[in-house]
Amino acid sequence: MSNNPVIEMMLKTAVFDLLTLKILNFRLDTIEDLE
Repeated sequence: MSNNPVIEMMLKTAVFDLLTLKILNFRLDTIEDLE
């Protein structure tokens, strides 16, 4: 693993984006089930 701060920031952002997408998809599914 490189100690390049730019690469580290990009990786953290990518992981955060994936988690956010999963949470949004989960919430959308829940809302559809409630209707």
